[in-house]
Amino acid sequence: MRSLFLWILAAVIFLSYAAVLVPILWLRPQNLIHRAARSWSLLVCRLAGVRVQVERPTDDPRAESAGRKNQANHPVGNASESPIGNPLRDPLVVISNHLSLFDMVVMYCVLPDLQFRWLAKASLFKIPIWGWGMWGAGYIPVKRDNPANARESMQAAAEHVRGGKSVIVFAEGTRGPGGGRMLPFKKGGFVLAKRAGVPIQPMTILDSDKIIPPKKKRWIQPIHKGVIRVILHKQLRPAEIEKLSTEELRETLRTTIGAPLNS
Repeated sequence: MRSLFLWILAAVIFLSYAAVLVPILWLRPQNLIHRAARSWSLLVCRLAGVRVQVERPTDDPRAESAGRKNQANHPVGNASESPIGNPLRDPLVVISNHLSLFDMVVMYCVLPDLQFRWLAKASLFKIPIWGWGMWGAGYIPVKRDNPANARESMQAAAEHVRGGKSVIVFAEGTRGPGGGRMLPFKKGGFVLAKRAGVPIQPMTILDSDKIIPPKKKRWIQPIHKGVIRVILHKQLRPAEIEKLSTEELRETLRTTIGAPLNS
């Protein structure tokens, strides 16, 4: 019953936002839609009783002090302070694993200062209201029907990043099986990262599959309370990325992102 109430409440709040934004979508107010999506995500976290704990590796020079983790362990939803410090604002390609439907909400909560866009399957843009919002927000359709269209999608995404906006890439292309396992990483996100010429922010999401399980076991997907851990690994700078082939980059990041899943 709790999960049903939360799904209905989240849908009602989403439609309330849409009622305000749909009439002006033709103006493509991308930053406004991004802020609205973040506001919606923070509210969903509060209502669901979900907290996010963000960690940096000890070798990250932005950590609070040497030899220990800089952790933000507080209820998500406090828009007045960034859970990752000061700040991630410059264009990035964020590459992450993918465990749950809740991962999209997590991104808005963990990266409050970053104006980012999603790579999304082209078919999603055809969904009324949802797809219109994606178009208005400047999300990037990915066409996977043939290699030529896929390359064109990655080129468009790279130009988008060079224009000043960051991009989120779920490296597996879909939700993984959980349990410390990841699906093979798709090549496209790494082609994009090399073409964009900006840093890569590797990220590991842990335990979001405990909030919304990856497989539907009932007529409605349950939403549980809990804590999601997010590890922001050391960024790869453009000079480091340039030295690696696409395949080497993919394997390097798979090792980095996957390590906390097996610890």
